Amino acid sequence: MAKTKKQNGIIIAFSFILALLLVVMPLPDVLRPYRPEWATLVMIYWCMALPLRVNIGIAWIVGLLIDVLTGTLLGQHA
Repeated sequence: MAKTKKQNGIIIAFSFILALLLVVMPLPDVLRPYRPEWATLVMIYWCMALPLRVNIGIAWIVGLLIDVLTGTLLGQHA
């Protein structure tokens, strides 16, 4: 049971890291309006799949990480 929780945590963390990488991935100016909000999509998925493990606190932390990575006003995405 404990091994399964640890594996789920690694999968969740990996999916958020991948989403954060996709947020900062450069795109041509023509495609920039069509870029989805990757972190938001991953957050919605995990909140629906595992609501007891991924909650508003995780969303706030991911939002702050997006602010740091993109150089926007701190708290804008959080």
